[in-house]
Order: sequence, then C-alpha cells, then structure tokens
Amino acid sequence: MDDLPYVRAQPKMRKKDYPLRILTCTRSTILSGVSKYVYSFIEQLRETVENCLKNTKHLIEQLSQITLDHDHRLVSIGVVDMFTNVPVSQAIAIVLQRIGSSEKFCQTNLTKSDLRELSKLCLKNGYFTFNGRFYHQKNGLPMGNILSGLIADIYLHDHLQQQLKEIQDKNWRCVDDMLVVTKMSEPKVEEYMKKINYTKHKIKFTHEYEKNNQLNYLDRTLTKNTTTNKIDIQWEREDTASDRFVNYQSCHQRSIKRNLISNMTERIITTTKDIIIGKWMI
Repeated sequence: MDDLPYVRAQPKMRKKDYPLRILTCTRSTILSGVSKYVYSFIEQLRETVENCLKNTKHLIEQLSQITLDHDHRLVSIGVVDMFTNVPVSQAIAIVLQRIGSSEKFCQTNLTKSDLRELSKLCLKNGYFTFNGRFYHQKNGLPMGNILSGLIADIYLHDHLQQQLKEIQDKNWRCVDDMLVVTKMSEPKVEEYMKKINYTKHKIKFTHEYEKNNQLNYLDRTLTKNTTTNKIDIQWEREDTASDRFVNYQSCHQRSIKRNLISNMTERIITTTKDIIIGKWMI
C-alpha cells in the first residue's frame, strides 16, 4: 500500500511547549487525483467567504480604512483544533449550497449528488500509515488534503455568521484566528464566549481581550491610537522567539545570509504602520 497517505508532525513554534501539528501527506496518493478534481469545481467558492485575510499586508490595508470610536475594543478569537472538529457531512452540505457560484461546476454534467459522493470519498476515507501501521482518522478534515483548507474556510465562515452574530461589529479572519472590533465590555465578551462554547457544536473558541489599548494578532501588535482614532501596527516579538535564524559561520551561501536579513527587514517595514522608529515614521 505504497500509495496510502502518511503522517508527519510539525511543531507549533509560536505555542507554549511546542505542541505538535499532525499533517497528512496526501500528494501522489490513492485519492489525490480525485481530490484535485473536486477542488477544481469548488475553488471559485473562496469568493463567497467574506472578511478573509490573505496575509499581514492585507490586514494592514483593511485596518487602515477604519476609524475607531472611543468605546471600541479589540478582541482576538481563535478556533480550537479547527480541522479535526469540522463536521465533514455538514461542511460538504454547505459547499453544495454555494456550488451555484462555481462557473465550472455549472458548465459540467456533474450533479450535486455526484459532487457530494466524491467529496465524501476524499474526506471520509482518512486512512494513513505511521511507523508501518495503518490508521483511520475518524473525525474532522485531514490536514494536508487539498480540499480541507477551503472546505474548513467555507464551513467556519457559515458557522461564525450564526454563532458570533452579537459580537461581529467589524471582523476579519485568517484561517482560524479572528480579529474583532467591538463595543462589548470584557465581562460581556467573557460571558458570551462561555455561552457559545457550551453549545453542542464541536467547534470551540478561545479569546483574548485588549490590554492597555493593545492586542497581539497574528505576528503583529495592534495599538489603538486615541489621538488619530486609528490602529497602529508594529512587529510583535514572540515569547518563543530564539533570535536565531542561520549561524553566520555556517556553510550556507553568503547570498542566503544576505537575503535573510534583507527579507526580514523588508517584512518588518512593509507590515508596520504608523510607528515612529528613531526619526522616521513608517
């Protein structure tokens, strides 16, 4: 069974104690061709997912367009183990509800029933090998399948619209991390998050409320500027950062070492907004 997927573990470097993320490697495996075929029909559905961030630069562009009221607060919301907690059948049903937005699907002879069965074939047969033994993933989406990221995105978009209706004043999401600008106080947010976590849904949330007008989101520190009523953005140094990338005495080519410095500097500058560094305003 050489064409079965296998799994590997990837440490979450930004998390405390470096927990492992289990990835299913499905390239050139028994169902990879079918998964790519299904993906070609649903790829356009990404356009139906609103307020989704592409990267940090996109976040800055979005935040630069808003003006804060004096009682606006910043809250970040995270989804706990998103992929393994997405109900596959329900997620596929939501995809089928939106499939009319796919021009390619509308031009094919496939029916919704065909697409449902193909999707179930790819996502519910999560067999893989590890250390010479065979396993089956019983719950959720296999992280590593080409379909999983988009289907999880579509499901989470629908789920958040239903579950977070009272808190979504202004919001943006990058995969399973959500930024909300709201007028709810910290106790009310705490109470609301407890309420939705007590529901029967497997999707559960964590949250962090701003402290001293600041909130860390993705790899940036967001600061409410009470003078301009805007959000200042600067690079966030993680507590887990080792400050080491490549040893200068290593055998890597000098061009790699130069590019590392150049790329990191450019990333800091282009993804930082309205922060005074020395005499310069970025």
